[in-house]
Amino acid sequence: VWNLITPEWSSRWVHSQLALFDACGWLAKGPAGMEYIPVMVGEHEIPQMVSAWQMGIRDFDGQKALKAMVHQQTTPATHIYGGFAGNRDLQHYLKNRYVPSDKGRFSNTLEYSFDDWSVAQMALSLGNDTLYRYFSDRGTWWKNAINPENGYAHMRDSMGRFVPDFDPFHSGANHQYVEGNAWQLSYFVPQALPELVQILGKEAFVERLDWGFRSSEPWRYNAPNEQYWNYLEDLSKQETSAYILEDKDMTEGEVNVRGLENLVRALGIKLLIIDGLSYMADVNKADTDYIR
Repeated sequence: VWNLITPEWSSRWVHSQLALFDACGWLAKGPAGMEYIPVMVGEHEIPQMVSAWQMGIRDFDGQKALKAMVHQQTTPATHIYGGFAGNRDLQHYLKNRYVPSDKGRFSNTLEYSFDDWSVAQMALSLGNDTLYRYFSDRGTWWKNAINPENGYAHMRDSMGRFVPDFDPFHSGANHQYVEGNAWQLSYFVPQALPELVQILGKEAFVERLDWGFRSSEPWRYNAPNEQYWNYLEDLSKQETSAYILEDKDMTEGEVNVRGLENLVRALGIKLLIIDGLSYMADVNKADTDYIR
């Protein structure tokens, strides 16, 4: 949304990231107190930078930006100037093509894979076919987290074994699944949602989405946010309890994030916020799967 409403601020932000890279050799998840800090997981400054480029904010050095993104996704995390930079579980991810639950936080598999896909889109835009193909492949590694027996991002160890006694709401919740649980994070494949629907089957996809919302309201953690759930509904062309619960939040007069997001949707600018794929789309149609 910043890119559309205040592109000058998006530009300044990208320039700040590249200045940090010039000075210290790293992009920043979210610097604080003049230090790199390991806030959250993944390197989601990458899709933000790519989205700025894809939406026409190109007053920065695209080649330098791509170089910085590749550095983030290929260099082991490290302590730097009293802070910490990089993907903490990157080495295990590169070795196994997923983050084993006995080596790191399992849901980082999904986070890192999305960032890899984002790097691929930047490479494609700049005509770097080698990097595009390499990171496009890594952008599919989310599949290594999915248990074909149940369709969930199911914790698995470094031997490739899916953990027993799995519960999608409680197993590893808010730890192996950062600020979420397996039911939530299994849907975090914004770069390939039609493929996820295909893996689960449309009917099962919709039923699981509806079942989870009806059953998991007390256990839904911070991520993904509510607009993302609405996007999944738009994708499946079927309304589920995601809308029902948000409407409940509003009718009960609760001033909370979901209620505010529902209000934004009601104001008619829903598509500016929830379409997590279209904001990554390149002007050369690197990704043409829009919801209009």
